[in-house]
Amino acid sequence: SFLKHLHENGQTPRELVMLLLESGVKYQASGDDDVAVAVFELARDVAPSDPALEAYLGQAYLDSRRIHDAVKSLLGARERHVGNLQLDGVYARALVLSGQADQGIGVMEDALLTHADEPVAHIGMANLLVETGRVQDAVRTLRDAERRFPTDPSIPFQLGAIFEQQAQYADAELALRAALERDPSNHMVLNYLGYMLANRGERLHESVQLIQRALESAPHNGAYLDSLGWAYFKLEKWDLAETYLRQASEQMSQNSVIQDHFGDLLFKRGRYKEAIEAWERAVVGDAELIDLPGVERKIRDARERVGR
Repeated sequence: SFLKHLHENGQTPRELVMLLLESGVKYQASGDDDVAVAVFELARDVAPSDPALEAYLGQAYLDSRRIHDAVKSLLGARERHVGNLQLDGVYARALVLSGQADQGIGVMEDALLTHADEPVAHIGMANLLVETGRVQDAVRTLRDAERRFPTDPSIPFQLGAIFEQQAQYADAELALRAALERDPSNHMVLNYLGYMLANRGERLHESVQLIQRALESAPHNGAYLDSLGWAYFKLEKWDLAETYLRQASEQMSQNSVIQDHFGDLLFKRGRYKEAIEAWERAVVGDAELIDLPGVERKIRDARERVGR
Protein backbone atom coordinates (compact mmCIF):
# COMPACT_ATOMS: atom_id res chain seq x y z
CA SER A 1 0.00 0.00 0.00
CA PHE A 2 2.93 2.34 0.68
CA LEU A 3 4.31 1.76 -2.82
CA LYS A 4 0.88 2.34 -4.35
CA HIS A 5 0.61 5.59 -2.36
CA LEU A 6 3.93 6.74 -3.78
CA HIS A 7 2.76 5.92 -7.29
CA GLU A 8 -0.58 7.70 -6.88
CA ASN A 9 1.32 10.82 -5.86
CA GLY A 10 3.74 10.54 -8.76
CA GLN A 11 6.62 9.60 -6.47
CA THR A 12 7.46 6.07 -7.54
CA PRO A 13 11.16 6.19 -8.38
CA ARG A 14 12.33 4.26 -11.40
CA GLU A 15 15.05 2.76 -9.24
CA LEU A 16 12.39 1.10 -7.08
CA VAL A 17 10.67 -0.40 -10.10
CA MET A 18 13.99 -1.73 -11.35
CA LEU A 19 14.68 -3.22 -7.92
CA LEU A 20 11.34 -5.02 -8.02
CA LEU A 21 12.08 -6.24 -11.54
CA GLU A 22 15.49 -7.58 -10.55
CA SER A 23 13.99 -9.23 -7.49
CA GLY A 24 11.27 -10.90 -9.55
CA VAL A 25 13.77 -12.19 -12.08
CA LYS A 26 15.88 -13.57 -9.24
CA TYR A 27 12.91 -15.46 -7.81
CA GLN A 28 12.06 -16.76 -11.28
CA ALA A 29 15.59 -18.05 -11.76
CA SER A 30 15.55 -19.80 -8.38
CA GLY A 31 12.21 -21.47 -9.15
CA ASP A 32 10.20 -19.54 -6.54
CA ASP A 33 7.42 -18.92 -9.05
CA ASP A 34 4.67 -17.86 -6.65
CA VAL A 35 6.92 -15.24 -5.05
CA ALA A 36 7.97 -14.04 -8.51
CA VAL A 37 4.30 -13.56 -9.43
CA ALA A 38 3.69 -11.51 -6.28
CA VAL A 39 6.70 -9.30 -6.95
CA PHE A 40 5.80 -8.70 -10.60
CA GLU A 41 2.16 -7.97 -9.65
CA LEU A 42 3.42 -5.32 -7.26
CA ALA A 43 5.79 -3.91 -9.86
CA ARG A 44 2.98 -3.70 -12.40
CA ASP A 45 0.72 -1.97 -9.88
CA VAL A 46 3.27 0.75 -9.19
CA ALA A 47 4.31 1.13 -12.85
CA PRO A 48 1.24 0.15 -14.91
CA SER A 49 2.51 1.84 -18.08
CA ASP A 50 5.56 -0.44 -18.45
CA PRO A 51 4.93 -3.22 -21.02
CA ALA A 52 8.07 -5.12 -19.97
CA LEU A 53 6.66 -5.61 -16.47
CA GLU A 54 3.41 -6.88 -17.98
CA ALA A 55 5.39 -9.40 -20.03
CA TYR A 56 7.42 -10.56 -17.03
CA LEU A 57 4.22 -11.00 -15.03
CA GLY A 58 2.65 -13.03 -17.84
CA GLN A 59 5.70 -15.28 -17.98
CA ALA A 60 5.62 -15.67 -14.20
CA TYR A 61 1.99 -16.80 -14.42
CA LEU A 62 3.02 -19.38 -17.02
CA ASP A 63 5.93 -20.58 -14.87
CA SER A 64 3.56 -21.08 -11.94
CA ARG A 65 1.12 -22.92 -14.24
CA ARG A 66 -1.56 -20.24 -13.91
CA ILE A 67 -2.31 -20.38 -17.62
CA HIS A 68 -5.74 -18.73 -17.46
CA ASP A 69 -4.35 -15.82 -15.44
CA ALA A 70 -1.55 -15.43 -17.99
CA VAL A 71 -3.94 -15.30 -20.95
CA LYS A 72 -6.24 -12.82 -19.23
CA SER A 73 -3.42 -10.57 -18.02
CA LEU A 74 -1.57 -10.56 -21.34
CA LEU A 75 -4.73 -9.96 -23.36
CA GLY A 76 -5.32 -6.74 -21.43
CA ALA A 77 -1.66 -5.75 -21.64
CA ARG A 78 -1.62 -6.16 -25.43
CA GLU A 79 -4.65 -3.89 -25.71
CA ARG A 80 -2.74 -1.23 -23.75
CA HIS A 81 0.55 -1.73 -25.63
CA VAL A 82 -0.34 -2.60 -29.21
CA GLY A 83 2.49 -4.07 -31.26
CA ASN A 84 4.85 -4.82 -28.36
CA LEU A 85 6.90 -7.83 -29.46
CA GLN A 86 7.72 -9.05 -25.96
CA LEU A 87 4.05 -9.11 -25.00
CA ASP A 88 3.07 -10.74 -28.29
CA GLY A 89 5.59 -13.54 -27.76
CA VAL A 90 4.50 -14.38 -24.21
CA TYR A 91 0.82 -14.13 -25.16
CA ALA A 92 1.31 -16.47 -28.12
CA ARG A 93 2.91 -19.04 -25.84
CA ALA A 94 0.13 -18.63 -23.29
CA LEU A 95 -2.42 -19.39 -25.99
CA VAL A 96 -0.51 -22.50 -27.04
CA LEU A 97 -0.32 -23.72 -23.44
CA SER A 98 -4.05 -23.09 -23.01
CA GLY A 99 -4.79 -25.41 -25.93
CA GLN A 100 -5.20 -22.71 -28.57
CA ALA A 101 -2.19 -23.61 -30.69
CA ASP A 102 -3.45 -22.23 -34.00
CA GLN A 103 -4.35 -18.90 -32.43
CA GLY A 104 -0.96 -18.71 -30.73
CA ILE A 105 0.89 -19.39 -33.97
CA GLY A 106 -1.27 -16.76 -35.68
CA VAL A 107 -0.36 -14.13 -33.08
CA MET A 108 3.34 -14.87 -33.56
CA GLU A 109 3.07 -14.86 -37.35
CA ASP A 110 1.54 -11.38 -37.20
CA ALA A 111 4.27 -10.24 -34.81
CA LEU A 112 6.94 -11.61 -37.13
CA LEU A 113 5.54 -9.63 -40.06
CA THR A 114 5.69 -6.45 -37.99
CA HIS A 115 9.12 -7.13 -36.46
CA ALA A 116 10.87 -9.00 -39.28
CA ASP A 117 14.06 -7.00 -38.69
CA GLU A 118 14.41 -8.23 -35.08
CA PRO A 119 16.18 -11.58 -34.48
CA VAL A 120 14.18 -12.21 -31.31
CA ALA A 121 10.97 -12.35 -33.37
CA HIS A 122 12.34 -15.22 -35.45
CA ILE A 123 13.54 -17.01 -32.31
CA GLY A 124 10.12 -16.60 -30.71
CA MET A 125 8.47 -18.07 -33.78
CA ALA A 126 10.86 -21.03 -33.79
CA ASN A 127 10.32 -21.74 -30.09
CA LEU A 128 6.57 -21.70 -30.56
CA LEU A 129 6.83 -24.10 -33.50
CA VAL A 130 8.88 -26.50 -31.36
CA GLU A 131 6.29 -26.26 -28.59
CA THR A 132 3.57 -27.29 -31.05
CA GLY A 133 5.63 -30.21 -32.39
CA ARG A 134 6.71 -28.57 -35.64
CA VAL A 135 10.44 -29.00 -35.11
CA GLN A 136 11.48 -29.04 -38.76
CA ASP A 137 9.54 -25.82 -39.39
CA ALA A 138 11.38 -24.30 -36.43
CA VAL A 139 14.75 -25.34 -37.86
CA ARG A 140 13.84 -23.85 -41.25
CA THR A 141 12.80 -20.62 -39.57
CA LEU A 142 16.15 -20.33 -37.82
CA ARG A 143 18.16 -21.34 -40.89
CA ASP A 144 16.47 -18.51 -42.79
CA ALA A 145 17.19 -16.16 -39.89
CA GLU A 146 20.86 -17.20 -39.87
CA ARG A 147 21.19 -15.92 -43.41
CA ARG A 148 19.24 -12.77 -42.62
CA PHE A 149 21.31 -11.96 -39.50
CA PRO A 150 24.82 -13.29 -40.26
CA THR A 151 26.49 -11.77 -37.18
CA ASP A 152 23.86 -12.39 -34.50
CA PRO A 153 24.87 -15.20 -32.09
CA SER A 154 21.37 -15.75 -30.68
CA ILE A 155 20.14 -17.46 -33.86
CA PRO A 156 22.67 -20.34 -33.99
CA PHE A 157 22.48 -20.56 -30.19
CA GLN A 158 18.76 -21.24 -30.35
CA LEU A 159 19.28 -23.62 -33.24
CA GLY A 160 21.82 -25.53 -31.16
CA ALA A 161 19.41 -25.70 -28.23
CA ILE A 162 16.69 -27.16 -30.45
CA PHE A 163 19.07 -29.77 -31.87
CA GLU A 164 20.23 -30.68 -28.35
CA GLN A 165 16.64 -31.10 -27.18
CA GLN A 166 16.06 -33.44 -30.13
CA ALA A 167 19.19 -35.48 -29.18
CA GLN A 168 20.93 -34.38 -32.41
CA TYR A 169 24.14 -33.69 -30.54
CA ALA A 170 26.55 -33.36 -33.46
CA ASP A 171 24.30 -30.76 -35.11
CA ALA A 172 23.85 -29.04 -31.75
CA GLU A 173 27.59 -28.73 -31.23
CA LEU A 174 28.12 -27.32 -34.73
CA ALA A 175 25.44 -24.69 -34.16
CA LEU A 176 26.73 -23.75 -30.70
CA ARG A 177 30.28 -23.39 -31.98
CA ALA A 178 28.95 -21.21 -34.81
CA ALA A 179 27.37 -19.00 -32.13
CA LEU A 180 30.73 -18.77 -30.34
CA GLU A 181 32.42 -17.76 -33.58
CA ARG A 182 30.03 -14.82 -33.69
CA ASP A 183 30.49 -14.00 -29.99
CA PRO A 184 33.37 -15.88 -28.30
CA SER A 185 32.57 -14.52 -24.83
CA ASN A 186 28.83 -15.24 -24.82
CA HIS A 187 28.41 -16.81 -21.39
CA MET A 188 25.05 -18.43 -22.18
CA VAL A 189 26.50 -20.29 -25.16
CA LEU A 190 29.68 -21.21 -23.27
CA ASN A 191 27.66 -22.72 -20.44
CA TYR A 192 25.22 -24.51 -22.74
CA LEU A 193 27.97 -26.18 -24.75
CA GLY A 194 30.02 -26.96 -21.65
CA TYR A 195 27.06 -28.51 -19.84
CA MET A 196 26.03 -30.52 -22.90
CA LEU A 197 29.52 -32.02 -23.11
CA ALA A 198 29.59 -32.72 -19.36
CA ASN A 199 26.17 -34.31 -19.34
CA ARG A 200 27.25 -36.67 -22.10
CA GLY A 201 30.63 -37.36 -20.48
CA GLU A 202 32.48 -36.04 -23.52
CA ARG A 203 35.69 -33.96 -23.56
CA LEU A 204 35.28 -33.17 -19.89
CA HIS A 205 38.38 -30.99 -19.54
CA GLU A 206 37.16 -28.78 -22.37
CA SER A 207 33.74 -28.76 -20.72
CA VAL A 208 35.27 -27.39 -17.51
CA GLN A 209 37.13 -24.70 -19.44
CA LEU A 210 34.01 -23.58 -21.28
CA ILE A 211 31.95 -23.32 -18.10
CA GLN A 212 34.74 -21.51 -16.26
CA ARG A 213 34.74 -18.93 -19.06
CA ALA A 214 30.98 -18.54 -18.63
CA LEU A 215 31.44 -17.99 -14.89
CA GLU A 216 33.98 -15.24 -15.56
CA SER A 217 31.09 -13.20 -16.96
CA ALA A 218 28.45 -14.37 -14.45
CA PRO A 219 30.27 -15.65 -11.33
CA HIS A 220 27.14 -16.02 -9.20
CA ASN A 221 24.89 -17.71 -11.76
CA GLY A 222 23.44 -20.77 -10.04
CA ALA A 223 22.91 -22.71 -13.26
CA TYR A 224 26.53 -22.18 -14.28
CA LEU A 225 27.77 -23.24 -10.84
CA ASP A 226 25.72 -26.41 -11.23
CA SER A 227 27.22 -27.01 -14.68
CA LEU A 228 30.76 -26.73 -13.35
CA GLY A 229 29.99 -28.97 -10.39
CA TRP A 230 28.44 -31.55 -12.70
CA ALA A 231 31.48 -31.50 -14.98
CA TYR A 232 33.72 -32.12 -11.95
CA PHE A 233 31.34 -34.90 -10.86
CA LYS A 234 31.82 -36.57 -14.23
CA LEU A 235 35.58 -36.20 -13.76
CA GLU A 236 35.21 -37.84 -10.31
CA LYS A 237 36.71 -34.80 -8.62
CA TRP A 238 34.38 -35.07 -5.66
CA ASP A 239 35.61 -32.14 -3.54
CA LEU A 240 35.41 -29.68 -6.41
CA ALA A 241 32.06 -31.11 -7.47
CA GLU A 242 30.65 -30.60 -3.99
CA THR A 243 31.95 -27.03 -3.76
CA TYR A 244 30.02 -25.91 -6.82
CA LEU A 245 26.98 -28.19 -6.56
CA ARG A 246 26.39 -27.10 -2.97
CA GLN A 247 26.48 -23.43 -3.98
CA ALA A 248 24.05 -24.11 -6.81
CA SER A 249 21.77 -26.17 -4.56
CA GLU A 250 21.58 -23.45 -1.93
CA GLN A 251 20.96 -20.76 -4.52
CA MET A 252 18.33 -22.65 -6.56
CA SER A 253 16.50 -24.81 -4.06
CA GLN A 254 13.43 -25.25 -6.31
CA ASN A 255 15.40 -26.42 -9.35
CA SER A 256 14.87 -30.16 -9.57
CA VAL A 257 17.80 -30.87 -11.89
CA ILE A 258 20.25 -29.11 -9.59
CA GLN A 259 18.91 -30.91 -6.51
CA ASP A 260 19.13 -34.22 -8.38
CA HIS A 261 22.77 -33.52 -9.25
CA PHE A 262 23.57 -32.61 -5.65
CA GLY A 263 21.87 -35.77 -4.43
CA ASP A 264 23.93 -37.89 -6.82
CA LEU A 265 27.12 -36.30 -5.49
CA LEU A 266 26.16 -36.84 -1.84
CA PHE A 267 25.18 -40.45 -2.55
CA LYS A 268 28.50 -41.07 -4.26
CA ARG A 269 30.24 -39.78 -1.11
CA GLY A 270 28.23 -42.13 1.12
CA ARG A 271 26.17 -39.37 2.76
CA TYR A 272 22.86 -41.07 2.18
CA LYS A 273 20.65 -39.00 4.49
CA GLU A 274 21.79 -35.77 2.85
CA ALA A 275 21.31 -37.33 -0.57
CA ILE A 276 17.73 -38.26 0.33
CA GLU A 277 17.06 -34.66 1.40
CA ALA A 278 18.40 -33.32 -1.89
CA TRP A 279 16.39 -35.78 -3.96
CA GLU A 280 13.25 -35.00 -1.97
CA ARG A 281 13.77 -31.34 -2.87
CA ALA A 282 14.06 -32.46 -6.49
CA VAL A 283 10.73 -34.30 -6.28
CA VAL A 284 8.84 -31.30 -4.86
CA GLY A 285 10.67 -28.71 -6.97
CA ASP A 286 9.83 -27.61 -10.49
CA ALA A 287 10.16 -31.28 -11.61
CA GLU A 288 11.36 -30.14 -15.04
CA LEU A 289 13.83 -32.24 -17.02
CA ILE A 290 14.21 -34.96 -14.42
CA ASP A 291 13.28 -38.62 -14.45
CA LEU A 292 10.86 -38.48 -11.52
CA PRO A 293 10.43 -42.27 -11.14
CA GLY A 294 14.21 -42.61 -11.35
CA VAL A 295 14.72 -40.07 -8.56
CA GLU A 296 12.15 -41.86 -6.41
CA ARG A 297 14.03 -45.14 -6.96
CA LYS A 298 17.24 -43.47 -5.84
CA ILE A 299 15.50 -42.27 -2.68
CA ARG A 300 14.33 -45.81 -1.88
CA ASP A 301 17.83 -47.18 -2.48
CA ALA A 302 19.39 -44.58 -0.19
CA ARG A 303 16.82 -45.28 2.54
CA GLU A 304 17.67 -48.97 2.41
CA ARG A 305 21.34 -48.12 2.85
CA VAL A 306 20.59 -45.83 5.80
CA GLY A 307 18.68 -48.67 7.47
CA ARG A 308 21.50 -51.19 7.18
